[in-house]
Amino acid sequence: MCVYKKKKKIREIRLNILVNLLIIMCVEIFLKIENMNGKIRKYTKNKLSFPSDDAVLKSVYLALREISRKWTMPIRNWAIILNQFLTLFENRVQL
Repeated sequence: MCVYKKKKKIREIRLNILVNLLIIMCVEIFLKIENMNGKIRKYTKNKLSFPSDDAVLKSVYLALREISRKWTMPIRNWAIILNQFLTLFENRVQL
């Protein structure tokens, strides 16, 4: 019975760590999206009006293309998160 409780406690701790890492990742993703929105605004605010909807789409597309050139960083702590997924949800996660 004691071994079962220890394993359950370890599993709960791992799950808490995983949840914390996922929350951190969600916050980081949210901040990156907000950063991207700010950069799109920066590109489009110089134009006071657009002649058509296609002009707006083209401007946003070019802004996103310029922004995406700087996206070279890998996801932080991905190896740790993936290992936790594999440990906790071994039946659901497939590589």
